[in-house]
Parts: sequence; C-alpha cells; structure tokens
Amino acid sequence: MSLYLKYRPQTFSDLVGQEAIVKTLSNALTQGRVVHAYLFCGPRGTGKTSMARLMAKSINCANRQEADPCNQCNSCAAIQQSHWVDLIEIDAASNRGIDEIRDLKEKINYSPSQGAYKIYIIDEVHMLTKEAFNALLKTLEEPPSHTYFILATTEAHKIPETIRSRCQQFYFNSVSDQQIQARLEQIAEWEGVRAEPEALQWIAAAAKGGVRDAVGLFEQNILNGTIEQSELQKQMGWVGVGMIEKWVECFKSKDVNAALESVEAIVNQGHNLANVLSELIQYLRKQMLQAARSNQPTTEWIEWIEHIQEAKAKMNQSVVVQLPVEVAMIKICTSSSAIQSVPTLQHSSGSQTEKAPIEKITPTEPAQSQKTEAISVNLEEIQKNWNRITQQLRSPIVKMSLMDGKPVSLSDQTLTLQFNSLTLMEKVSEPKNRGEVMDCLEEVMGTKMEIKLKIKTFESETTAELAADVFN
Repeated sequence: MSLYLKYRPQTFSDLVGQEAIVKTLSNALTQGRVVHAYLFCGPRGTGKTSMARLMAKSINCANRQEADPCNQCNSCAAIQQSHWVDLIEIDAASNRGIDEIRDLKEKINYSPSQGAYKIYIIDEVHMLTKEAFNALLKTLEEPPSHTYFILATTEAHKIPETIRSRCQQFYFNSVSDQQIQARLEQIAEWEGVRAEPEALQWIAAAAKGGVRDAVGLFEQNILNGTIEQSELQKQMGWVGVGMIEKWVECFKSKDVNAALESVEAIVNQGHNLANVLSELIQYLRKQMLQAARSNQPTTEWIEWIEHIQEAKAKMNQSVVVQLPVEVAMIKICTSSSAIQSVPTLQHSSGSQTEKAPIEKITPTEPAQSQKTEAISVNLEEIQKNWNRITQQLRSPIVKMSLMDGKPVSLSDQTLTLQFNSLTLMEKVSEPKNRGEVMDCLEEVMGTKMEIKLKIKTFESETTAELAADVFN
C-alpha cells in the first residue's frame, strides 16, 4: 500500500491545512446540520476526497464521538477498506459520467443496503458531460432523505451554476510548505526513515501545496531508509542552490556567455530543465519578497521571474526544448536594469543628502536650424517629422513611450531626447526598443544617428535632481 493511502486522514484533526473547513463541517455533524449536497473545490492533493470519505464515515458511523468517526464499527472499517456498498465513488475524469449518473437516477430511491445512508462521491465533477450534468441536476433538486452527495473538483468555474446553487460549497486552499514538511516529518518518524530537513523542505516546495504529491515524492525518494538532499537532487533532476546562485550572478553581471553555458551544462548533465527553472523561480521569488519587505527595489527580480516563467511555459511547444530558456537568458543579460542603472530619487528631509552626478537639463525653446559637417539633417527637420517618426514604430509600447520624449539637441550624429517620465524613458532605453527607434529615425530622415536619453528635471523643495545620461 502506498504511503499516501496508508496515512490518509482517518479523523478530522488529521487533515492538514484546512482548519476552517474542518471546523465548519465538524460543527455541522455534531449539531445535526449536514446538508444533502456539498461541493469541494481546490487544487489537487489538498484533501477534498479525503474529506469526502471522512464525511461518509462520520455520517454512517454507529459510534461517532462528536464529529469524528470511531474507525472501529462495521461501516467505518468497510469504508476504510473500500468495501461499503452504500458508498458509491464516481470518477468523472475517466468516463464522463453519463452512464453512472443514469444508473444513479435509477437506483437512488432504493434504500441503503448496509447502513442508514447512501453517499455518492463524484470526483472531478467538472468533467461530466452536459447530459450528465442535466441528469445530476434532476437528482440534486429532490434527493431522498437517505442520500448525500459530495462533489469534488479542481476547476470550480466549469461547474454549471444550476449545480453549484444546490450545493454547499467549500474551497480548499493549497497547503503551506511548513505544514507539508511537518506532515512529512511525522510520516518519516512513523516509517523509521531518517530524512534530512533540507530534503523535506525541497519536497514540500516541489509539491506546490499538495499533500498527496508531497507524500508521493517522499516515498519515491526513500533510499536505504534515508532521504538525503544530494540524492534527492539527482533523482528529481535539480541542481541545488549553489548552481542557482551562480546563475543569478550571471544575470547581475550581464554575462550572457556564462548564462548560456550554464543552460547547456544543465541539459548535458541530464537534469530536468523544468525542475531547474522551478528552483530558479522559487529562489528569485524569495529574493523579491525579501527585497520588498526591506523596502529595497524589486523591479529586477520581477523582470527576471517574468522572463523565466515565460520560458518555462513555452518549453513544451518548442522544437528545441532549451530554446525558450536560452532566449530568456539573453533577454535578462542584455536588458537595462532599472535597479542597477537608475539612481534612487532622493527626498529632502531637512538634512543634506548626497546627490548623484548630473547634467542638469532645463526646458528650452526648439533650437534654431543646426547643421554639422557630418550630418545632412538638422534638429528643426527632426522636430517637424517627430510625429511621423513615432508613427513608424511597430511596437505599441515603444510608440507610447516615445511620445513622452522630444528631440532637444543634435550634435555629432547624436540626437538627444528629453523625457518627462523616468519609467517611459527606461522602456525606450532597452536595447531592442532603442534599436527600433534608431531604425525609424534612419528610415524617415534618411541618415543613421545615435540617440541619447535624458530626463527633464524640476526644482522643488522635496525633489532632488535626477541623474541624467544614465542610459548612454
């Protein structure tokens, strides 16, 4: 017998991470307020079916103590061993349920064979066909007094409103890593397994809130009565925090070659790339949350997480499995980082604050016609054609961002653009977007030129001067 079935909750207190639901249903049982139809919703492995079976045992238990079944009487023992004929479990995911629901309609009015009540548990009920749902609705509208329904689903939004309205609904949350780890520690003690705490932490994180998946991973990785982090990494294709930290250093130093070599090494060593990306995302998330709680910049962490999550989502559809990851590495290592490149806006608080070196830009009138020996267009011509230039841009985001900027000077084939918004200037500063702007300039004006980005500064008592030229 698998460990998950062996240690399936037998009392309400055994159910991990669903305290509010346990309290409500326990009260309903002790106070005689059990309704005839329940809908349990939530992620897989969070206890929906276990709760359904507990309810079935408690409803039929001959010696129930308050809410908990006695687990000793005939009905408890039979349900525990899946021998109780008045407990009918239907797996809608396997057969779509129409034949089973029809059979249910035909037999529902028959009295229970062994106990006082019939219990129908329909798992993954959202998979029922439209016809099956219609047949089930008829039964839910007027159920016999000896019948209870417990429906379970991972996708509550797919349940017809007519079904939901006839059920009392409960939403099962993902179980926290700490609660899962505590449960695994209990099982390790019961099984006599020596498990490293770090290994159990990894299993809990990999289970993503599902106790069933966590227990399955635990059982899968027992080796000679032990669970060790090093062996767990090998079995699961993970690389460990050391490798992840080296990867992050590549991001910070913008070392695209080292980042790409890391991807190649991971693939060549046979690691599960999807699991490695999950490790990376979990690490980046922790760093992001730590930065946020310490009132530190989080932009960089958020951008990296978004790139990695996008790569992970695209892997299964890529001709070359690691290609989306390589693309993400290049994007991360070649993008401009607001955290590393942009100085923090400083506020006066009555004491002198240190200011970053700046080149102050003040509002100016459009310059008179200028012409250098190296370029055939002047600033006035560019200003007259500015709307035309911005309209040539293909990316809506770049187009919107560039509309905030305006040309203010032209010298030595370099056009200076002044922005009011630091955020929009940052968007234009990204290498890909910057290149698109330069291409459109060349297309409209007929000559190649570089661009230089500056932020317009304003004087006030509370706002210090922002640094300029930070993207050049």
